[in-house]
Amino acid sequence: MGTIQAKIPDDLQEEFSARALNDTRYATKVICEILKYCFPSIKVKSFTGQITDKLKGVWGLKNLTHSYQNPSYILHDEFDEELKKKYDLLSLYITEEKNNKEIKKLKEEVVKLEKQRDQKNRKNHLHHALDAAIIACATDSLRRRVEIHEQNLRQNSSTMRKFKVSVVDPATGEISTQIINRTVADYGQLYDLTKNSDPRHFPMPYDSFRDEIKLRLYERDEATMKRGLMCLANYNAAQVNQCKPVIISHQYTKKVNGRLHKATIYGVAPKPKTENTVVLTNRMAVTDKKFDYKQLDKIYDKEGTQKAVYEAVKSWLSGYANGEEAYNSHKELPKNSNGNPIKKVKLDYDSPKEEILLHEEKKQYVEKENVIQTHVFRREDSDKLYFIGMDRYRVMNFKNDPEVLIWWGQSKNNRKIKYSELAREGYIPYVKLYKNQIILLELRNGAKGLCKVGGFSSGMFEIVSILGDDFDILASGLQSKSKSQLQITISTIKSIQPINVDILGKVHL
Repeated sequence: MGTIQAKIPDDLQEEFSARALNDTRYATKVICEILKYCFPSIKVKSFTGQITDKLKGVWGLKNLTHSYQNPSYILHDEFDEELKKKYDLLSLYITEEKNNKEIKKLKEEVVKLEKQRDQKNRKNHLHHALDAAIIACATDSLRRRVEIHEQNLRQNSSTMRKFKVSVVDPATGEISTQIINRTVADYGQLYDLTKNSDPRHFPMPYDSFRDEIKLRLYERDEATMKRGLMCLANYNAAQVNQCKPVIISHQYTKKVNGRLHKATIYGVAPKPKTENTVVLTNRMAVTDKKFDYKQLDKIYDKEGTQKAVYEAVKSWLSGYANGEEAYNSHKELPKNSNGNPIKKVKLDYDSPKEEILLHEEKKQYVEKENVIQTHVFRREDSDKLYFIGMDRYRVMNFKNDPEVLIWWGQSKNNRKIKYSELAREGYIPYVKLYKNQIILLELRNGAKGLCKVGGFSSGMFEIVSILGDDFDILASGLQSKSKSQLQITISTIKSIQPINVDILGKVHL
């Protein structure tokens, strides 16, 4: 998402965000009406994001993170130091009475950095639990007070605004901060702080509310959480013993709807200089933008029957990035030794290990789509785990006894076998896993932790962070560093235990 945002201008991003917010508001109203109809005896209420954001600010619950990242639960990011420098420079500009253009430009930079700093920490999913806790404690009267307060601020801002300025004592050189009221005419010279409000207008639900939120939502160590809760007046020993760190609930995917396989159809041809071996082949236009030097080297039998074709196309492509560029420059196709133009070439692909035979008579093959289920087996004569990645085609055609590839490591540690033959070969079903399912994973080196199932491919089992930011994976020792894709060699896995988590995050083993 960050890559997409970097390519979209700020004004378009704001326009898109506004449209998305309107859609969200409308969807919320519709869902509220549905819930009121389904549960007429229960009072259903909804809150806007502005209200929960305001309450988080005045209750001191902004910019929080879990104990894996910071034991004090405060999210420190790279904007803090840069923002402090901007504040100091802004104070200097005001003191030296710089021109309005410089102050305005610097103020815009400060506002932009503040927005980035104050945004929700969406890297982990705990902000959903925080929003739920705030909504549960926010009464209708409190919501109304917030709305009236915001309305009052908007009305007052039309004539008077509050500004935070730094004043230098000429005698001592000390810098002090003052908040002053100025008219709108001074807005271009001083920094706007109207977003600040008095917390006394919106008291916390109870005294230990902030401490309880930090412990119950953001503390990941159970012992530390229980010690902290014992210090709170609203908890007794029995209640503390029942408390566990919050586990984010995820709905895992069991549906098999979607594309059965990839679209490209491959043929077969005998592999040169070998016996009884075939390779998958496909024809590609030489003018295709995807036809580059990598594809050129895949021309079938380029050192034998197709050597003349290979040399002609290689000479024609020389000096260009791809076939499209070469054709736009030459304005003609490469020619064979007999003078005939070469439109397409046959490419030799390394046979996909789990190709699907689409048409037996025509010998047409396709590649599988992504894995949607992972079937794990054991054997009585081994302590290894054996993995099968089940794509959508094989799941949908399970009754036809598909041919599968079973793995017990990487590289050549696999074999093809009919699914019905697994039991006869001594493979015992161990567990069936679905994408996004929560599991307790234990490695042979002793590392053990909760994670989500990502997928499986070529002897590598993919896991996903439950929190969303990989800190839980790193803390458990399942991985040593955060990456875009977290994969584990299956030969290092000792055990897998599926975990049932209800919608409130309660674990049922």
